[in-house]
Amino acid sequence: MFARRFLKNIIPKRQLPQLQQKYCIWPARNMMHRPSYNLFCTKNSPVVSPEAPVQEKSEFKSKIQSWDRNKTAEIDEEIREANELLILASSKLVKAVDILELLSILRIYSVYQVGDDKFYKKLHNTTLYKLNFMRPDQIVSSFMCLANVHRNPKINVDFSKFMNMALYKILKSAYSLKPEDIAGVVYNIGRSKLGTQKILRSYKKIIMQKIQTYNPKECYKVLTGWLQSGFLLKEDQEFLNQLLICILGDLKSISNEFLTELYYTLYGRGIPILEFEYHQELEEEIFERCHEFEFKQLAQVLATYKFMDKTFPDERFERALEDFLEKLIPDEVHYLVRYFYNDKVNLGLSKRIQERLEDIIREDASEMNSEELSMTYSALSLAQKTSPELLEYLEDNIKDSQSNMTLDSIIHLLNLKTQGGAEFFNLEKLAAPSTLKLLKQKNFDAREYTTIVLLFTALNYYEESFWREVLSYLPEVQLPDAISYMQLHSSLSVIHKQINIEEELKLLDI
Repeated sequence: MFARRFLKNIIPKRQLPQLQQKYCIWPARNMMHRPSYNLFCTKNSPVVSPEAPVQEKSEFKSKIQSWDRNKTAEIDEEIREANELLILASSKLVKAVDILELLSILRIYSVYQVGDDKFYKKLHNTTLYKLNFMRPDQIVSSFMCLANVHRNPKINVDFSKFMNMALYKILKSAYSLKPEDIAGVVYNIGRSKLGTQKILRSYKKIIMQKIQTYNPKECYKVLTGWLQSGFLLKEDQEFLNQLLICILGDLKSISNEFLTELYYTLYGRGIPILEFEYHQELEEEIFERCHEFEFKQLAQVLATYKFMDKTFPDERFERALEDFLEKLIPDEVHYLVRYFYNDKVNLGLSKRIQERLEDIIREDASEMNSEELSMTYSALSLAQKTSPELLEYLEDNIKDSQSNMTLDSIIHLLNLKTQGGAEFFNLEKLAAPSTLKLLKQKNFDAREYTTIVLLFTALNYYEESFWREVLSYLPEVQLPDAISYMQLHSSLSVIHKQINIEEELKLLDI
């Protein structure tokens, strides 16, 4: 307003509109009608007419919203289309994008997450700018999308400014929002480790006042978010009990997926959940239904018992496992092995089940990929509860699949050996050529590169030609934080004692 008054006094009235547009000066009362592309205007920016992008904007909106609704394509095709749309979406974020377009972009890229850090920073800044013009339900939708992106460790963008402002704005409008919106927000606060104890307690106050309007699914989301938030206090016992009474009020109507997820949430995350009266009833319902469980649900119950350090108290579950083993496919074997063979937990399974699972591993090993083989081998080797013959058989399969290894499977196997497993063959020598081949493709991030260096150093592998090639990629690695820098520097210092890599160390110091 001050700028407008100042310009009125020194500039002829007929020239004022052109200067306003050029230098992004807009009267305060017209803020809601200001073209959004002016967020990115600078003194030297080309002037874009408010009328010019209307046709292009309409086509873009039509394309992006129709694609947003289309969920029938195969996942690979969807990712390809998301990548193609990325260029257009990125250009729109620095020009004219309305709130509906922005919400569609947020939904697409919160699911597929194919953009780089620069794109997501731009997305964050645009969403932050639009925050004041959004309805409460649109703020909730934006918050959930960016919370999903925030959980991706490969995206190094700080979303906290938008997140904190959105949480306060949602709180102010909480009484006008649906229970499913509030439940979704609390769920994402916990899952993404957002907000503060003070703001979470404000949401608790609102939920307690309207808890009768929350259905079991919404109460479950609130409970899960609360348990994962890290702000659990003894005074929350009454609140948690009310949520559990709502969730378990009618156990028979709860789906199998919901039932096992709840069980895992209450006991399988290593979170000190308070005891409650429905525990025995919940377990009884699980054992009654276990013969109907799909793989994911069965695995969740196994994982829960693994955390609880308990043996199975009911033979019905063991019978369900026996039936289930006959339906296993190779993709699922390595997951189940991780629960059956664990050196810290006695699952109380019969010898017959363990023998049958080992037979299945032998039958399916030739169909497993390198990652599945490495995870299966890892579980068996560390547990030390299986025959050496089976381990040797898996070793042979791993050697045969080395040409198809991924960096993840190499890291998994090398990490296994540093823990004392995989002692039957020279793993690091086998993995070195595959590692170089994968690094040459330049499809790795700073975390993978640093982990590779740390693990090969920990296994005392000092082949000079290997290290020369690995360190040739060092200038391309952008370390995300000081800890990664110190870890890499420490490993290179150890290598330097065996091989002269003074030039590479200088690069890192820079």
